Amino acid sequence: IKELNAHRMMVSMPYDCTASVSSEQAGIASGQKLTDHFAVGQYVAGVTLTEGEDKHRVLSLKPQVVNAGLKAEIFRPHMVLSANVAAVEEHTYELDFGIPGVRGLLPKKELSGTVTIGDLIRVEVKSGSTSAGLVKCQAHR
Repeated sequence: IKELNAHRMMVSMPYDCTASVSSEQAGIASGQKLTDHFAVGQYVAGVTLTEGEDKHRVLSLKPQVVNAGLKAEIFRPHMVLSANVAAVEEHTYELDFGIPGVRGLLPKKELSGTVTIGDLIRVEVKSGSTSAGLVKCQAHR
């Protein structure tokens, strides 16, 4: 992320391209500010929605778009995926990958700082039973 304000961010891309991401396409809840969930310098994974002139693109960071086409049965240890924090439990975060029938669990001790529902994070699959729809994750560093 090279620029950031409450409702839009600019992302540097390869080949001297830039992309914009609206708060809607960042996958955060309506009424929340991008500045509460992201920071300049942060790495994000996105999917190009449209290409414009002058090497400008529009991206989506939503896990259901970024992870589109993935199915539960292909989850393997060490896969790195985008996820939204869906719930905050006593010792874990429940994660939404945007893939029907699959949810993730991330121990709170894996992340530092304040994490809230709707935050977009990158995680690595540790283990789990995709047949049960549950994947244990660790923070991707």
